[in-house]
Amino acid sequence: MGVETATYISELSATNPLGTDPISQGDDQIRLVKSVLQSQFTSLDAAAVTGTAAELNLIDGYTGTTAELNTLDVTTQGTSEASKVLTADASGDVTIADGAYDFDVASHDGTNGLKLAGTLVTATATELNLIDGYTGTTAELNTLDVTTQGTAEASKAVTSDGSLVTNFADGVVQRPNFKDYAETKTA
Repeated sequence: MGVETATYISELSATNPLGTDPISQGDDQIRLVKSVLQSQFTSLDAAAVTGTAAELNLIDGYTGTTAELNTLDVTTQGTSEASKVLTADASGDVTIADGAYDFDVASHDGTNGLKLAGTLVTATATELNLIDGYTGTTAELNTLDVTTQGTAEASKAVTSDGSLVTNFADGVVQRPNFKDYAETKTA
């Protein structure tokens, strides 16, 4: 038969060498097998493969790139890193790391998006930013929550309607004309 030729493992014949082949070709067949293994496993020259067959089979069918696989390699589970997959830690917590990281909920439109404890936040960023810098208390903020503009309410801020009229329990009070008031003081 003679010594076969091959470059890849798939090209080696499991039936060679034949029992009738000359013994002198046995060393050529062994060198061929060594050559094929070395050309197929070029990066194993300085390290042993320690993975089991079950571990190696975990990547069977993987079609992504090394760069995509490396996005899973985070330093601390549950803490964000640039260009890495964000996962929860063992307690289920997720931390956006300190630094120049943004968390953009692109689908937040009042119907979908950010939920806190299962409740959808329906306010827009513009609406939420209205309270930026507010230093008062909830109770102080609630004094502005009147039922009807222009009607006085207990423990609420006094407001006027669009015509600068405030209705009190004992009647209607018109806001004074400050121009007339200034002329009276100077006369």
